[in-house]
Formats: sequence, structure tokens, C-alpha cells
Amino acid sequence: MNRIISLLVLILFILAGINFYYNRLPNYQISGYTNAIEDYDFRLNRLNTVGKLTSYVDSVYGSSEIKAKDTLLYAETMAKIIRLRFYHGATIYSWKQNWVLSLLKHFHAHAMHIVLPDDILKYSQAMCSQQTIVALEILNKRKFTYRSIGFYDSTSGSGHFAFEIKINGKWHFFDTNLEPDFNELHQLSRPSIIEISKNQEIFDRIYLSNVPLTLISNNFIYADSSIPTANRMRFIHVLSFLVAYTAWFWLGFIYIMYQKWQKKNSY
Repeated sequence: MNRIISLLVLILFILAGINFYYNRLPNYQISGYTNAIEDYDFRLNRLNTVGKLTSYVDSVYGSSEIKAKDTLLYAETMAKIIRLRFYHGATIYSWKQNWVLSLLKHFHAHAMHIVLPDDILKYSQAMCSQQTIVALEILNKRKFTYRSIGFYDSTSGSGHFAFEIKINGKWHFFDTNLEPDFNELHQLSRPSIIEISKNQEIFDRIYLSNVPLTLISNNFIYADSSIPTANRMRFIHVLSFLVAYTAWFWLGFIYIMYQKWQKKNSY
């Protein structure tokens, strides 16, 4: 029994060490991916934390203090940079980063999809929900009023995430992942998703027939400040990292305390 527990503690300690090492890497995956369909600049991979990304947005805008008249300009600057920072693709943990989640994936299909903003930024690619998570984190830091938008197309079974910000009582739509025409949206003063979904002409102008209208116009829901499912997964991910790093200690501690209790009650 002692040998089995000792072996388990050693295995858990080694796994914790592997996870700690790989999570300390500044960028887990860098890519020079190029695709004429997507906007992507691999040089922005150096922006591998929310702090660095926010500082870069501030520098491009010209200040960390946002002028009232420039609120939309700052949001568009941020959205353009995130659009260039990622190309489309799922960002997923490996067992080397979190062995606990690698077990949970057998019970939850999306358990290993990353929802922690700083961890998403260690990768070159991100899905629509992950890009939205990063964007909302910056908007929160800069005190914007915002909401995430979840879409579902019942005809194809596909889904999507984007977000809106509120300025002077009006909502403005942003989609960094499907990349609607940036200049057209700017010329239209960034209409809301309601305005876009109800106007075929506007939709065609910004999405250029690359996206079915049914995805944008059917069954979209708002969340006050974030993606609800991402919030739940964020809690699970934080808890899983605590387990991954400390399971060896708690197993050893509980076994030692059990041994002491057993010895005390044997007299």
C-alpha cells in the first residue's frame, strides 16, 4: 500500500512539474500562417498577455485615457488589432498543460477549449468565442459598456459569437472572427446587430456573401457582460489547475494523516 501511494504521489508530482513548465512558456504555439481570406499578422504574436495587448491598443490609439468623442475609435482600433492577432482555429490545452482537463474531456467535449484570456493569447489561432473573450477583457479594463452575442443557425446547426459596445445609448456591432468589411462598417457608423440582421443590403455589404444571413439573423441571444458558458468553464479551468498542481501534496498529506490516525487507534 505504501509503495502504491508513493508511486501515485510521484506520478502526480511529475505531472504537476510538466504542467508548470509548459504553462510558463511565453507562447505555446507560434505560427507564421498566412491565408488570403483572413486578416492575420504573425508579428502580433508577441502580444501574449491581456496586459501587453491592451498596452499595444493604447499605443496605437495614442493614449490609455479615452476621450468621449473617440470611444468608438478606440473600440475599432482594439477590434482591428484582435482581428490581426488571430486566425480562425480552436485553441485547446494539451495534457502537458493540464492533465486534469485531459481526463475531463471524456465527460465534456469542450473541457480543453481555453477560456482564460492570457492562455488564449499564447496561441496564434482562436475561435469566435475565444476572440470575443479577449476583446471583452480589454473592454472591461477600459470601462466600456458591452455585451456578448451568441448566434445559432438551426438550418445548418452552426453557431457563432461576437459582441457589441454601447455609446451614447446606441449599440455598435463587432465581429473579429468572421471579419465583416471593416471600412463598410465604419462608414455605416457601426450599426447594431438588430439593424444588420433586418437589412439584407447592409448584411451583403459587410459580409460580402461569405456568411449565410440565417447565421446572423436567426436565434441570437445577448449576455450582459460575458459569455455564460465561458464563465462556467473558466471556474472549472481554474479549479482544474489547482488540482493539477497540488493533487500530489494533498494525496500525500491525507495518507500521512491517515497513517497517524491508524497508528494512534491501534494502541
